[in-house]
Amino acid sequence: MILKTIIALFFLVVSGGFEADKAAGLNAREIRPGQNTSTPAEQQEGLATAASARLDPLHFSNLKWRNIGPAVRSGRISDIAVVESDPDIIYVGTAGGGAFKSVDGGITWDPVFEKEGSSAIGGIAVAQSNPNVVWVATGEPNGRNLVSTSWGDGVYKSEDAGKSWTHMGLRGCQQMGRIAIHANDPQTVFVSCIGSLWDTAEDNESRGLYRTIDGGGTWRKVLSAGSRAGVVEVVINPDDPDLLYAGAWQRERRDWSWLSTGPESGVFRSIDGGGTWDRLSNGLPAGDTGRVGLSICRSQSDTIYAVTEGDGGGIYRTNDRGGSWELLNTEVGSSHWYGQVRCDPNDPERVYVLSTQFYVSEDGGETFRTDLLGRSVHVDHHALWIDPADSDHLVLGNDGGVYFSNDGGMHWRHVGNLPIMQFFEIGVDMQEPFYHVYGGTQDDMSWGGPSETRHSDGIVNDDWYMTVGGDGFYARVDPSDPTIVYSESQNGGIVRFDTRTGERKRIKPVDPEEGEGYRWNWSAPILISQHDPTTVFFAAEVLFRSRNRGDTWEAISPDLTRKLTYENQMNDYGTIRVIAESPYRRGVLAVGTDDGLVQITQDGGETWQTTESLPGVPDLALVRRVILSVHDGDTIYVASSNHEYNDFSPYLMKSIDFGRSWISITGNLPKDQHIRALAEHPRNPDLLFIGTERGVWVSIDGGGYWVPLKNNLPTVPIHDMVVHPRENDLIVGTHGRSIWILDDINMLEELSATVATPEVRLFRVSPALQFNSFNRGRQFNGDSYYRAPNPPRGAILDYWLDPAVMVVPGSEQPLPVSLEIFDLDGARVRSLDLPQAAESPGSHRVVWDMRYGPSYVPPEGEGGTVRGPWVLPGEYEARLTVGGMVSSQPVVVEPDPLVSISNEDRLYWHDTQVAVSQLLGTARSALTNVEMLNMLLSSAEQVVGANLGVTQNVRDEVESVRSEVEVVTEDLTQIASRLASAYSGMQGSTSLPTDDQALAGHLGYEQLKDRIGTLNWLVAERLPLLNKSLDAEGIPWSMGRPVIMQVTELPRPPSRR
Repeated sequence: MILKTIIALFFLVVSGGFEADKAAGLNAREIRPGQNTSTPAEQQEGLATAASARLDPLHFSNLKWRNIGPAVRSGRISDIAVVESDPDIIYVGTAGGGAFKSVDGGITWDPVFEKEGSSAIGGIAVAQSNPNVVWVATGEPNGRNLVSTSWGDGVYKSEDAGKSWTHMGLRGCQQMGRIAIHANDPQTVFVSCIGSLWDTAEDNESRGLYRTIDGGGTWRKVLSAGSRAGVVEVVINPDDPDLLYAGAWQRERRDWSWLSTGPESGVFRSIDGGGTWDRLSNGLPAGDTGRVGLSICRSQSDTIYAVTEGDGGGIYRTNDRGGSWELLNTEVGSSHWYGQVRCDPNDPERVYVLSTQFYVSEDGGETFRTDLLGRSVHVDHHALWIDPADSDHLVLGNDGGVYFSNDGGMHWRHVGNLPIMQFFEIGVDMQEPFYHVYGGTQDDMSWGGPSETRHSDGIVNDDWYMTVGGDGFYARVDPSDPTIVYSESQNGGIVRFDTRTGERKRIKPVDPEEGEGYRWNWSAPILISQHDPTTVFFAAEVLFRSRNRGDTWEAISPDLTRKLTYENQMNDYGTIRVIAESPYRRGVLAVGTDDGLVQITQDGGETWQTTESLPGVPDLALVRRVILSVHDGDTIYVASSNHEYNDFSPYLMKSIDFGRSWISITGNLPKDQHIRALAEHPRNPDLLFIGTERGVWVSIDGGGYWVPLKNNLPTVPIHDMVVHPRENDLIVGTHGRSIWILDDINMLEELSATVATPEVRLFRVSPALQFNSFNRGRQFNGDSYYRAPNPPRGAILDYWLDPAVMVVPGSEQPLPVSLEIFDLDGARVRSLDLPQAAESPGSHRVVWDMRYGPSYVPPEGEGGTVRGPWVLPGEYEARLTVGGMVSSQPVVVEPDPLVSISNEDRLYWHDTQVAVSQLLGTARSALTNVEMLNMLLSSAEQVVGANLGVTQNVRDEVESVRSEVEVVTEDLTQIASRLASAYSGMQGSTSLPTDDQALAGHLGYEQLKDRIGTLNWLVAERLPLLNKSLDAEGIPWSMGRPVIMQVTELPRPPSRR
């Protein structure tokens, strides 16, 4: 009762899913080939009609991607470049995530190469004579894994230390290696071009070594090792820049084979600045040689080390500039995945070889040790920089990221704030309130972590947990129990992981007792049945089913592949790549194989119908994705990839008659947008997403027209994507920049195929969860502490302002825009502040923090805004008004499910906060008036003090007013302090206010009534009386007093005769 009385008196005194779309009958619907009778031509015509009104990026420019990490294990590094005159400036090139730069010795990192045409870095180099000049060669040279190696689009140059980049040509190279820059002339640059990883054409003209002498304006191929070999390595003698060495590499990669050696590989030398070249042989291996790595010893430049792969592979050394070579060690050699050797710039006897292990020799390559790294550093090493001013200072790059050592490799520090993990597949669970994201990565294990946390510092590395080691791939979570996660490592290494205990149960199907073992795709597919969460499907060349979460398996199919066999297989070929299940009927399954087949069963695997070819799709194209639509039982999508044949075209097919006929829905996609991922929206059948080698594309007309959904997403391969069915977030697993989320895609869901949005439109608002963030106490962990952002806290409001109606007719002035929140009684709860940009045409996003407006807004330039209290959970209305046009949507504020509080107690807590907030706002307003009063009084004191003739009565009067103002100031300051403390305390906990907090509100109310009365009397009566006294004494003007014209008439000039 006391509180209700306070509130009442205060205002008197102070005022002044797709499951809902499925009918029961559909679940029992029989699916039959040929059920839909429309022809492919009619389907294509429908797509063309839908594409006539096209989507534009302006429609969703408000949507921003959010990177959630992780950075716990980082990702594969392909090259490192350091400014020797300032070794705190470091550039790292990543396998698929672009390039990053540090200017503080690796404490913090910024992406500096993320908007260009490729994110796969082959080489990166700094011109030491002008460190502002940086070169990047795109296309990773390490071609071990078909699904992990990305291609490039040429070479780039920056002349402002990475702030901006210019494409300098050589697009046809696709895969590139080392860059070498002339020591004294940054205009002279050599770039090694390996050429396409998959092109077998013997007349390939791109492969070779290229030179520019005009900073990339023109290029000349100065070395061609042969029609089938590219150049992967180039080094320049530090004492004689006309003396160069290059390593040529003949290799060919296929899904089913890997040839990494050939007679055209070898070591070449030029003594005329790259004009002419000779193949070196004296002591070097003959026959089929593979990848070559070279390193010139800086302190003794006649000494060169070579590491070779293939026949006679091992460590070679020359002490006469390549005239003769000696084989030193055959146990340590190169491979196609590494090919790196480094000589200590200060000690020609100390040499490093980068391989699976980190090898170092102290005796010129005779013997090597591998005990420097121990178990604290990841394996698989690709890049090493040795400080020429301090050989103990090392920067190492491998599959686990970047490491630093300052003691010659005895101890290492890992960079834990580079989110460049390479995800293959991702999955999500249905945890509440925040779902978790899972995924497997290239050589960096499989992980799970939250999409959002309660913590004020966002999502950090410690929020992530490993589900299985090795190379990680599929991750699927039991929809009925989020503690059950299925993860896998290579070769079908599936485990069932318990998130509560951390236990991992290996559940891989056992090989047959007779004959060969099962063939496993590098990324063997896992699927949990939509009809029964205890039923799990897994696939090799046959499809397995378990009815008890993997404890027992049965093969429910024959070999579903083409049963092709090849020599030189690096990984199993002839495997199932993807599994799909119909949500409409149990037993309807589809699989896609790596040799181009789509197989469908409608009876749980008893019989299979085979689609051997799709119109316009090469027969052996890898089937990457198959989707049996959630919207009807007849629609199937198939995404294929033919890049292992050097064909980067997009292949995306759709059938609306369960495979009887097919049409292509690649629409306007560019011919180089090789598709890796596909997702269908669970509620809007026309809303499709694809992930390509360069990013994300969206279609709102079922594939008739595609638009890049880039916004702030970096250029990066997208290997998997999923739309969260509850939160309506689009989650993508990138192969080089970890995991990104596009929060709340309601706007995209509601855009129609004709883009017929109203003139102004507020889109559907997702429920907003009201909870307190908390600080986990790590704000002082330093600048290298990794933090990924949480999504906006509050209700996300997306709206559209049509450019055609945003200007007042006959005027260039834009229409006024307001966005307000109302309760169900129609009372305005909040008028949201809109930045000027939010009133411009196009799409916009504003977040309501679920609070009332501030009870006090300080004068411009001052701090101290009193943030409004939370509203009660419940339903509200958001109303967008533009001129006379109105669009509104309901907004639901949900309570924190972890807080236990009765409705009555919550109401009391809410009402108390509202009252104390208003009281605090009143106190702050009063203090602002006190400041103005003090300013006026100080001005009067100044003029009184400067006039000796002022009477004592006036001086006494000034001092009396000063005393009264000081008392009010002190009292109001104390009142505001107590109210602020109480208000802050109540905001930190959704619970009953403490007795002290309630008392602070009660006392604040009583004291404010008295002090505000005194303050108002001082302002309205006491100060004007003082001003009258000053006027009567003839005291010169002071602030707050009327201004009197001192001149009543201007003098007239004398008359002139």
